[in-house]
Amino acid sequence: MDFQKYTLGENDKGRRLDKVVRKFLPTLPLSLIYKNIRSSFIRLNGKKTAAETKTAVGDELWIASVIAAEEQPLTETIQDLQFETVFKNQHIWVINKPYGIPVQKAKAGQLSLDEVIKSRYRAESADTSLSFAPGPLHRLDKYTTGLLAFSQSLAGAQWFSDAIATHTVKKTYIGLVEGKLVNKAEWQDNLAQDKNVPRGKFHTMSVSDTGKKAVTIANPISYGKYGSTPVTLVEFRIPTGRTHQIRVQSASHGFPLLGDTAYNSSVNLEKQGFQRYLLHAQKLEIPNDNPVGLPQQLTAELPSPFNHFLSICLIETPNE
Repeated sequence: MDFQKYTLGENDKGRRLDKVVRKFLPTLPLSLIYKNIRSSFIRLNGKKTAAETKTAVGDELWIASVIAAEEQPLTETIQDLQFETVFKNQHIWVINKPYGIPVQKAKAGQLSLDEVIKSRYRAESADTSLSFAPGPLHRLDKYTTGLLAFSQSLAGAQWFSDAIATHTVKKTYIGLVEGKLVNKAEWQDNLAQDKNVPRGKFHTMSVSDTGKKAVTIANPISYGKYGSTPVTLVEFRIPTGRTHQIRVQSASHGFPLLGDTAYNSSVNLEKQGFQRYLLHAQKLEIPNDNPVGLPQQLTAELPSPFNHFLSICLIETPNE
């Protein structure tokens, strides 16, 4: 029997054999993983091994050629996609997310930042681990721009995910809302999936008595007008991180993001040739004693189209 042989790396250390294989062969059903381990089509260091065996750096994973995963070539689209790297080390890669690119693929044939980062990691990294793949450590909507962190090691993934969950990483956004928000506000609501969205429409969130608590602090920066519509440039801080949090809470408190028709904006910016709405993840504040080498603060400047639109509204930009 012919085997493909793969050497395990640092991020595979201490994991169960079946867990390593499942990560390395994500399309192989779990039942077949166990069957192939039992039948010696999958071996560790050339020997039949139990699924629960813990692996070590330098171990060889043997996979029968008939089931070995094939490497996926980089596509021209993935290679050519451009974005700014704000920070990168062996643990974390932080980018300035472009407008209109989803973080994770929602349908077949769709380009996502997740697959771009994975492809570039495979091409550039010296890590030989089979069970680790980089991934997004928090979420931004497709039409939101700004700071987005991806793991580059298991240690980075574990620390950053825990820091997000415990709110020790602080997130600040800049957004343009309809209406004149006069005073700083702290919005506290429970958010849940909106089950009353018509079939075929974009699925939204809504304020609910039974949802999860969301807290958004909205601080007005400056004012302007888009046509006859008053607008406010707002700094948002979010101690919690719920799906569509800023979008749904802004709308529910009478200040929808300008152009965000999914959340009650009266203006359709996209039909007028602009971005669908303007929301930008501007700043991450990070504990100074973090073990993964992140600086205490990361910032991303507003994209040019965002700044251009603010000039149309006669608003001074925060970058100036």
